[in-house]
Amino acid sequence: MIPFSLRLAWREGRAGMRRIGAYAASVALGVAALVAVHSFSGDVIRSIREESQLLLGADLRLSSNAPISDSVGAIADSVVAEGGRLSRVTGLVSM
Repeated sequence: MIPFSLRLAWREGRAGMRRIGAYAASVALGVAALVAVHSFSGDVIRSIREESQLLLGADLRLSSNAPISDSVGAIADSVVAEGGRLSRVTGLVSM
């Protein structure tokens, strides 16, 4: 016959395992959701970059983290003088 203390310990252990299982399942579900959202947003960003020429309707795109130099500005102005159009876009880093 099993002593009462061992039966009680066994019962508490089984209940604890259920709680640990529920906790592990919720953590796994949360990680899976984060991975899915990150993957989806990466696919959207990649698709937009691939289709940017179509979306912008542009044949040329210049991008810089610093102000565009005078020589590059002169080239852009010469394209505009020949009938091209120029669009300037400024983006700001945000949360």
